[in-house]
Amino acid sequence: MGRILAKLRLHGITAKTVLGFAVLAVLLAAEGGVSFVVLRSMRQAEDRMAQSMEIRQRIFEMDGELEKARRLQRDFFIRYPEIGFTQALEQYFTPSQQVIAKVVALSEEFRGMIESTPRSHPLKNRLTEINLYLSTAQRFADTFGELVELMNELAAPVTGLQGQLEASRNALRDQARRHMESLLIFERMAAFEQSYWLSRKRSDLQAALNEAVSLANFLQSSAALPPDRAGEIRGRVEAYQRTAREIMIVDGGIQGKFNDFNLQAKA
Repeated sequence: MGRILAKLRLHGITAKTVLGFAVLAVLLAAEGGVSFVVLRSMRQAEDRMAQSMEIRQRIFEMDGELEKARRLQRDFFIRYPEIGFTQALEQYFTPSQQVIAKVVALSEEFRGMIESTPRSHPLKNRLTEINLYLSTAQRFADTFGELVELMNELAAPVTGLQGQLEASRNALRDQARRHMESLLIFERMAAFEQSYWLSRKRSDLQAALNEAVSLANFLQSSAALPPDRAGEIRGRVEAYQRTAREIMIVDGGIQGKFNDFNLQAKA
């Protein structure tokens, strides 16, 4: 320091001025560099915050649309016995497909946002969970489509199992009207069947099947029944039993799809 001061005394005021400006320029450059780094860091932080907010908004939007699709699915299953299968398809299934298509599009946008985030972003450490989340919409659409196929097998007009069971039941009712006792057996059978549609308990439909067998046995043993009608009665009971068992299988598949929905919601 002493040498610098000594040299300054030798060179006079001009040298002092030049050195002062040089030092000032260095300080200004250093300050500018620091400001640039700070500003750049602030902008990066703002960009990351804005991106995180956009990601959060996209997730909330996807969740909202998925919940809307779940409500449509639930209402479809609840309302179809009241309004009919065809109308339920139009009122609930078709709109749900439109909602799911929107969710799938949102999920693709979300995937692109995640891929464009820096490696240091916290979400990069949760790619497995993100991929699972992004696949939810498509899995929901696939599961709902399979559910509707089962529902079509169960409840479609004319060809559905419910209609077939009703036709077999009505045929047995015509035969049961011949005797008061057989009519009582038929009423018990019909009551168990109705209970099944309300509770979906297999034991109720099995009880209806047992009553159908009792009805056939009574009618076949009745003296008032012509012998040539015994085979017809047995055939109608067998048709009723066969359709009822198919219904239990299809209903089991439907319940499995609802379990899938619950698991997807939890995931």
